[in-house]
Amino acid sequence: MSNTTDTTKPPLKMSLYAFEGYIFKGLNVKNFPEVPRITHPTSPYEVPIADTDLFKERCFLEDGYFYLACMPRMAFTPEYELTASFVFRSKDFLPITKVIVTNVGTTYILDPELMEKWKAFEELLVRSFDILEPYVLFPTGPRPIRIQAHLYGYRDYYTNSEILREAAWNSRRAMSGMIAYLVFLLFVCKSHKKQRRWWEKLVAATSQTWGNWVRASTACSSNEPQYRKGGFVYAYDNPTGTAWIRKYGYLRVLVHNQVPIWLVYRGVEHPFQSVIENARIHLRIDLTVVDYESAKLRFPKLTEARPPTAAPPPVSAPPAPSTSSAPPPAPPVLPPPPASTSSAPSNSAPPEKDLSMYPEPLSGSFQRKGETLDEFFQRRAAANKIKEQNETPEARRTRLHKISQLDGPKGPSMPGIRSHTKVFLWTEDENIPGFYVRERIAHKEVSDVWPHRAGQRRYDSFRDEWDICSAFGDDAHKFEKVEVDPMEEDEGITYDANGYPNNPSPPRSHSPVPMDVDQVPQRRRTPAPPPPPLRAPIPRAATPSPTPPPSPPPTPPPSPPPVPETPVTFTDGQALTDVAAPGDDEPVIPWKNVNTLADILHYHFGLQLGDPLPPPPAGSKSLEKIQMILGWPGSDEDEAMVELAKRLIQAPRIPRYTDMLLAGAGTICRVYRRTYVRSWDRIDTLQGDCFVVRNKADSDFKWILVLHDPAVVMHVLRRYSNEPTRKIVEELAQQGIQYTLYLDRADTGIVGAVNHHLYHHRRLVDHGWIHRVLPLSSAVGQPVVPEFSKPGLAEFLRYMADLKYFFSVPYRLRAALQHGGLIARIASHFIVEDDQEPYDGPDDNSLVEGGCPQYWSEQTGEMPYRELWRDVLSERELDYICGVYLDDSNNRSNAADISWWPKPGVWAASGLYTGFWTPACENWIQNRVEKINSGETCPLTREQFRNTFKFYRPTLQAVCNTNSVFSQAMLRNLAP
Repeated sequence: MSNTTDTTKPPLKMSLYAFEGYIFKGLNVKNFPEVPRITHPTSPYEVPIADTDLFKERCFLEDGYFYLACMPRMAFTPEYELTASFVFRSKDFLPITKVIVTNVGTTYILDPELMEKWKAFEELLVRSFDILEPYVLFPTGPRPIRIQAHLYGYRDYYTNSEILREAAWNSRRAMSGMIAYLVFLLFVCKSHKKQRRWWEKLVAATSQTWGNWVRASTACSSNEPQYRKGGFVYAYDNPTGTAWIRKYGYLRVLVHNQVPIWLVYRGVEHPFQSVIENARIHLRIDLTVVDYESAKLRFPKLTEARPPTAAPPPVSAPPAPSTSSAPPPAPPVLPPPPASTSSAPSNSAPPEKDLSMYPEPLSGSFQRKGETLDEFFQRRAAANKIKEQNETPEARRTRLHKISQLDGPKGPSMPGIRSHTKVFLWTEDENIPGFYVRERIAHKEVSDVWPHRAGQRRYDSFRDEWDICSAFGDDAHKFEKVEVDPMEEDEGITYDANGYPNNPSPPRSHSPVPMDVDQVPQRRRTPAPPPPPLRAPIPRAATPSPTPPPSPPPTPPPSPPPVPETPVTFTDGQALTDVAAPGDDEPVIPWKNVNTLADILHYHFGLQLGDPLPPPPAGSKSLEKIQMILGWPGSDEDEAMVELAKRLIQAPRIPRYTDMLLAGAGTICRVYRRTYVRSWDRIDTLQGDCFVVRNKADSDFKWILVLHDPAVVMHVLRRYSNEPTRKIVEELAQQGIQYTLYLDRADTGIVGAVNHHLYHHRRLVDHGWIHRVLPLSSAVGQPVVPEFSKPGLAEFLRYMADLKYFFSVPYRLRAALQHGGLIARIASHFIVEDDQEPYDGPDDNSLVEGGCPQYWSEQTGEMPYRELWRDVLSERELDYICGVYLDDSNNRSNAADISWWPKPGVWAASGLYTGFWTPACENWIQNRVEKINSGETCPLTREQFRNTFKFYRPTLQAVCNTNSVFSQAMLRNLAP
């Protein structure tokens, strides 16, 4: 076998490392992580209960658990109904239920509704395994050991709630291991040239919703670099532990899908032939002579790391007792070596921080990936110092006043539900001890995390933010004194350690009684056999044997009868939530028409009763149905104003003195003109001129309001010239008018380049596919009839619930309102009453997630251009808001887009939208919702939507064009 490189295939992404006498070759990796201290502990039972550390740490892979390399960093996200029930901050937030069992006493179980969702999810995983395994596994190849989450005890009864929470949390971790196996099976199946059959069987055996999640979710489909945890392979003399990559081609699939793999070889103290002789895996990745010699040059101390060791025993049989004191050549477990102090130049740079091991920062947290608690506050302190240097006296007085109110002599003051002050909670990551994750707390949940945090709160006056973390102070002193009214004390009622009242109350006793949390009670079933002691870090095979069956748990109490579903309207469709969803106690803002036809004609088109338009040209026609054209059917307005509006299309209007006075001529104009600098970004940037609205001198509004439509600019000048900027923004959002809020980069205090595409993969959202499902089998002699039906009411309700999670990301709601039109109307249903944040502009987090930079030229010589940031939605996010599905039920090669609502381009050309929301727009959207509830309609294609818009499109376009030309002529005089 020749060791030359195959030039017919693209080169692999490989890196070379040396560590403690071993050579590591990495595939699809960027950094060298910590070498795991454990291997897969193999249980002597047929279905082992593997150590839960396998689900949160990188491992040495072997034939039984090699698929754990495909485990995603975030297996559970709230965007999908199937995984939303697993989204909890920690095990302490898991809901539990107290149950009294005869002859047993008080027991605790996981919330029945949550347990049913977990059981259904596990069952769907098992069904998927049964369908996909015949397409993947070889008859004589390695048989992966399936992890079964229910063996970790989330379905059982316990006499102590803490033990229940720990068992449920371990079951949740095991569920992520099952997802890793599903991902591996999908990767292999997708590599097949013909995938129609296995995909149809998978959807038929599960459900369309499950198929959409499998196909669209990041956990199952993403092949982003460093998204999978990956694993280590001990290549030397380990034929059994590496058969899955040596013989069956699974390595090719993992490498193709960007799964990180680290291959471990013997060190260069051994000859090259000795190193590679029993460690050949694949021609394209095997250690070469060049790699071997490079390791000698780059790591000169490698040969002195440790003396040569004896060869390891064969792994096909249990290890025999060793008669030598030399240890086997196992992968090292020591920390990385220190940096070299030699004066000679080194060719190897110190290893960078491995960010792949850290979770993705939560949206709106302002925390960077891999940033520790201390690093975060050091960065904030540096930014605050810059802000303080540039702070004006007025801003300083305002900031000090906030400190006196929120963190003054009386102590910290909890922000109210209508407060603009943000609250963040730091929670220790379950997989990385000592690493804290920052999460923004909703205003309605602040009261749950604020009490009993004495000494554990920090206030940032520059950003008006509170941070709460147990690392700030000792837990022993965090409890605050609470005054209790003696009249409200519970007389004679005692509580157990889990917060439940004892019924009946036990008699009081002066002798100490241990609480059940300090005891270690037995579980209500026979415990599963514990895993064996950890072996030496060399993967070995296991000898299967039957698993002792667990004893049956007590009979649970009967569940309440199900509540029948009733059709819902567009206004309350988002109320469908599950256990992990926030409550819907807040009222949503319904659409309220703030305009009349007379308002629109006066402010938007500039018509005045006392100053009629010039006489029309000879032979011109007037608009007889002006109310219908402008979206005000049946409007009863002044006949004189309506007659005046009928001449809007007759001839181009010339600005007159009365028109200039209406727009505020003679005073300092509220807007000024700027021109965008041409730039490129992954998201479309703006070009041409724009109009900036000046903030009032005493305004604390820190964003820049920019308008692009000349007709909208004139509307603002005629109507809101004396209003504060925030009032203008709220009025524009309520009318569905497009606007943009910018944040000046100079006001952020962030120095250096910003990689705002770091989390661009979060924008790749969709609602999945609609398929033609074939049944698994049919009667003999009968044709196989495809079963297909487009989404109906159930899918629409699911779509509305998905939008609630989608708009929980702050930048999405802000960007949708600024988009205007139908997108803004849909987003308005998810605004909480009296909540001002959706009307804000970008925050510091927008420079990384959700934002896009823009530049415009300045008219001063000191700064030729100005860098600004805006919240913006990608095309995929706009499709998600419109409820777009990919329909391949007829032709896979040419899948069509069907959606609940027309896309923005179709809506703009519908003849309904005139630049502001009208009663005609609202009537159309409510009529469509009624048809969806009654089953009369379903998602439509672009052409079908266009056919439903039978309005005055050409006439309305002519009216808008005439008004646009007139507005541009006015602005040439007002804002040159």
